[in-house]
Amino acid sequence: MAVTSVTSTLDGQTTELTASDDTYSAVLTAPVTSSPVSVTASDEHGNLTTQTRTIEVNTEWLPPKTDWQPTDYINYTDINRIMNNLYYLKRIASYFFTIGSFVEMVEKSGYTYYRFASEINAIEQNLETLNTDTMDYDIGETKTYYPNNPTIDYQELNRIESAILRLYGVLNGSYKAIHTLSFTLGGEKGIKV
Repeated sequence: MAVTSVTSTLDGQTTELTASDDTYSAVLTAPVTSSPVSVTASDEHGNLTTQTRTIEVNTEWLPPKTDWQPTDYINYTDINRIMNNLYYLKRIASYFFTIGSFVEMVEKSGYTYYRFASEINAIEQNLETLNTDTMDYDIGETKTYYPNNPTIDYQELNRIESAILRLYGVLNGSYKAIHTLSFTLGGEKGIKV
């Protein structure tokens, strides 16, 4: 029976995969966090097969800004950098520690981005969780922000990004010290790990 179509569903969006020889592929936009992805294949008789796996999204480390000034403006790229760095640290810390649940943080886009208190609070809570569950450094007081009240200032941004950098120094060093072993399963046509 020949496969007639293959689709994938990620983050609520279904995409048709294109065939090339015996391989089906598509470029998908993944959310910042790990998410389940389902792949469904159908044949000419209408039979369906679905496989679901959780994909781990590995964000890249971006150097924090630790020299915020009173005149600096925070924009969406700053918020995304902070969120992605927290997810990066959570991923590598998970090799050594049991990390409590993170409040979901979603990447922002556009220069018209407006900071919401709930987003800044999620950053604060996730930093606190990460720090408490790993090194338990003194990183200052975790703040709570409220709608229609003063928002995060340069001093708090310096505190948050400095704490992230401090955790990165220890956690990334430990992560890089893990030795890995490469091997091949099943001979020449096996799966390379």
